[in-house]
Formats: sequence, structure tokens, C-alpha cells
Amino acid sequence: MAEKEVFDFDQVKMPNLSPNVIKYGLIGILALIFIFSSVFTISPEEVGVILRFGKFSHIADPGLNFKLPLGIDKLYKVAVQRQLKEEFGFRTEEPGIRTRYSTANFLDESLMLRKSNGSYSTAFPILTNTCLKYGGHNPLSGQ
Repeated sequence: MAEKEVFDFDQVKMPNLSPNVIKYGLIGILALIFIFSSVFTISPEEVGVILRFGKFSHIADPGLNFKLPLGIDKLYKVAVQRQLKEEFGFRTEEPGIRTRYSTANFLDESLMLRKSNGSYSTAFPILTNTCLKYGGHNPLSGQ
């Protein structure tokens, strides 16, 4: 059986670095950590809520922003202008200026809807804030 080679640590030589190279290298690494932990971006449909030590500090608007690094400031992104929609009683096949709706029969779903002042809302209390508006066009009638 062959003998295993034993690694000799005495033959390992440290690179010849001056103390200034080590000092500036550490300063550079710390600067990168501070920069990357303090710069952030907020999307156009969001706002950023900044907490400093767990208490409200300020609101960050969309775009490039800065905060205190290393957990001093904590960022929470909140979507405030994102619009989500649900379609009950019809289906949109192609959105646009001349929107095209499906001709399939969704009568069971349309029975959940009620009309009020040209807008449609669901009859369920949990969904009463979901209103679907159509400028004079009733997708349930197929017109």
C-alpha cells in the first residue's frame, strides 16, 4: 500500500505584502460593504418605508436612495400603485384601445355581479372594493 503524502505547513510561504497593502485592502473591502448595504432602488409603483432601530424614520420615493448601513436602517418596500384586476362574468382576450372580449358564456359568474352607476362590483362583502369600470361598454352583454 502506498503511503499518503502529509502536507508540510512549514514549506508554505506567506506572500510578501507590505502593511499598507493590507491596510488599504481592508479599507476598500469595508467601503464596499458600506456602499452595497446603504444604496437601494425603489420601483415606480412602490415606496420605501425606512425604520431606524425599529422606529419609523422616513419614506423613500421611487428611484435611487440611500440609508444607513449594517442594519441601522431597515427597508420595507410597499407596492402602493400596483393595480390588480379580476374579471367576473367575462374574459379579456386582447386588451388595448379596441379591447376584444371572449364570446364564451360566463353566465354563472355574471350572476355574482350587480350594476350601480355604470360600474360593476361583486355581491360578496369581502370583495366589495373590487369595482370594474367600463366607459359605456357592458362586456356582459357582448356589445
